[in-house]
Amino acid sequence: MSKIASKKLEKVLVDNYIKIIENYKVSFVNKNYSYAFLKGMFNNGNILINLDGNSTNNIFESKTLNLCFRIWHDYIHFKHDYDFSLKGEYLTYKKHCEYLKDLPYEQRLLRIEIVYQAAYYLRNGKFVEDQIEFTKQFLVL
Repeated sequence: MSKIASKKLEKVLVDNYIKIIENYKVSFVNKNYSYAFLKGMFNNGNILINLDGNSTNNIFESKTLNLCFRIWHDYIHFKHDYDFSLKGEYLTYKKHCEYLKDLPYEQRLLRIEIVYQAAYYLRNGKFVEDQIEFTKQFLVL
């Protein structure tokens, strides 16, 4: 199994992506910006997605689906003013779950994808290199 995100999760993220791009201009960059800068861009109708650290070994079927997820994820951060701290990532995860009612597998996947990977980054100072293997470790628990 190379990709582990379900079709149900992929449909939810694409549906949300479509709603977002109707109202925001999305740009891709290879630079880290502060939350305050990105929030200011968001308030002006722009979402910047940093491609630095973008794993090709992610849980989604394609690079496009991974980018759709990242856009939706960052949209939630800025829309609800959740910073990039572990608490902010947890709150963002919980907001994602509101779209995934009655989908416990998908909620678990996003908990690993968002909260556990944020904790890994904060502890190790780098992104998870193989997100599929990282996720599988927690799915068997």
